[in-house]
Amino acid sequence: MNATALARPALRVTAKDCGAGFFALLIYALNQLIYAESHGYAAHVDFGERCRDGRINRYYSAAHGTNVWDYFFLPVAPAVVPSASDVLLTPKQLFNLHHLDPESIQTYPHGVHRHLKLPRWRYDEPWHWTMRSRAYRLLSGPVRLKPPPLHVVRTFYREHILARGSERPLLGLHLRGTDKLKNIGGRIIGPAEYQPLVGAYLTRHPDALIFLATDSPAFLAEMRRRYPDTLVVYDALRSERNVFIDRKVADTYKKGEDALVDALLLSCANLLIKPASALSEFAVYWNPQLHNHTLELQYEVGLDVPETLKAHFASERDRLRGFERCAPVLRAAA
Repeated sequence: MNATALARPALRVTAKDCGAGFFALLIYALNQLIYAESHGYAAHVDFGERCRDGRINRYYSAAHGTNVWDYFFLPVAPAVVPSASDVLLTPKQLFNLHHLDPESIQTYPHGVHRHLKLPRWRYDEPWHWTMRSRAYRLLSGPVRLKPPPLHVVRTFYREHILARGSERPLLGLHLRGTDKLKNIGGRIIGPAEYQPLVGAYLTRHPDALIFLATDSPAFLAEMRRRYPDTLVVYDALRSERNVFIDRKVADTYKKGEDALVDALLLSCANLLIKPASALSEFAVYWNPQLHNHTLELQYEVGLDVPETLKAHFASERDRLRGFERCAPVLRAAA
């Protein structure tokens, strides 16, 4: 970074609120980085013990340091030294940036884009590509993962997926249950609604493995009953209250790491089936090759699922194996 860049004022990136999960925090950071770029600021991320709404950051672990960002990510601008003179957006500015700024990233439509889910959820391919492209530009640029979480993902992928057959296709599923709110991220989509698509995939690829990410112990138990020989699951913390808000689950560091690991493992799927959820949307953010190889079950109109499935089976992505089908950040040092 040159002297001119160092002389720029710096934006202190903070968490708007602590009422949402791990990837909401990450979205808050990405959108403020977009804001910093457009206003000529340098930036550093400061996700401390409390968010701007005063609530406790449920991923904060004093044993791992004072900044949750540093647990998993490198500094976005290593030469920036935090200062009392740093720019800090007001709560109103943060709200507007997240909900109302057309240049921000949204993992599913709300605020300025709420017309895409009213009166029915409507899949808009260019809209999704725009959001995914914006996110990928940052995730492949200034937002860089630290080696430890990448090591966890690569090791699990080798030992629990590739070790069971390096030439086996991989279907990725995300089942979001627990506290999913219909008026925000849409209704809960349970295992039964996934069955026809999983069945179609296994008919085409009877040797496939299924990687499942879910916050719900009940959903996990049902999927294990249905697919006892093909299901692969990371040993994440789970609770029907949502582990994120369950105070009985005390390992706050692992709560964040688990979400990150699940999203990155989903990025290795040949085909992804998901609801409207930030966790699985980040799988596509890290691996935009999944853009047209993702079946969005939340959207009632706008996506021709049979045609998307047919196109996938005819595609090069359907034939990718090993780390070649994973997000570039996982392929880089596989």
